[in-house]
Amino acid sequence: MPSLIEQLQADALSGAVSITDLLRKAKTAATKLQANEFLAWIEHEVDGYRDRVELPQYRRIPAELKFFNPYHGWQPIIGSQHLQLFAQPISQIASLLEGNGDSFTAPCSRETVKHYAKKIGYTAEVRSHVSRAPLEGIVDAARNAVLDWALKLEAAGVRGEGLSFSQADADRARAVTINIGSIGNAVGLGSFGDHTTITATQTLSGGELAEAVTRLLDQLHRMLPASDLPRSIKEAAEAAAAELRTAAQTDPPDTSRLRQGLRALKQVMEHAAGHVVGAGVLALIAQIHPAL
Repeated sequence: MPSLIEQLQADALSGAVSITDLLRKAKTAATKLQANEFLAWIEHEVDGYRDRVELPQYRRIPAELKFFNPYHGWQPIIGSQHLQLFAQPISQIASLLEGNGDSFTAPCSRETVKHYAKKIGYTAEVRSHVSRAPLEGIVDAARNAVLDWALKLEAAGVRGEGLSFSQADADRARAVTINIGSIGNAVGLGSFGDHTTITATQTLSGGELAEAVTRLLDQLHRMLPASDLPRSIKEAAEAAAAELRTAAQTDPPDTSRLRQGLRALKQVMEHAAGHVVGAGVLALIAQIHPAL
């Protein structure tokens, strides 16, 4: 019979095993190994993040507000891009993804609706809209965290026998650490604020936009080669970054070309939203240019 650590590795790689079943098995291993920090993360994922517990970055998803026009349907509100926070149990997110929808909405506060009603000119339904890929990224990030933990345990000599572990296994396990979803500490992309639902962003001039893009590209250049992103995403990101850098170096800066380049980089990174680098780049793009 495979050890519990080997089972975790196999289950994390299998799309047939649900994220909730995977986390239950990981909770069993973490409890037996007295891996309290990892156990706390598992419990937050299973039960939801409550009582002002800081959310991992992968649960902060780029979103935009839209208002419902009775004649034209949902219309975007320019300048309303923000990070939507998802603190609910991961089972609820997985249930959402069982449908075939490409986008999802979340309700806004009464104050937010009133604020944008003044700008729109009439009272309308306002909701926060997110695409499917970043939501899938939440589930993928949790699955990847369990896999990384199980692989590090094996590398540290923690294998166990069946469902049992020795005291030596527990001692080795306590030396295993894993950084989960912390953009600021893990990859240096900076902090994206607290639990405020709407993140205000100003419109940048051509020169300011070029400078902001250059700073983003410098960060991306340092992180991309060392990341474990798929090769196809790395190559697509490098191509988009090269085009963006050329646009940023023109005199005067070509703002239209910069917007197109940011949009292209955003589309690439949406396929890696569950990765800390992908999530961080998406959040920075949302801050640099809210109308994309």
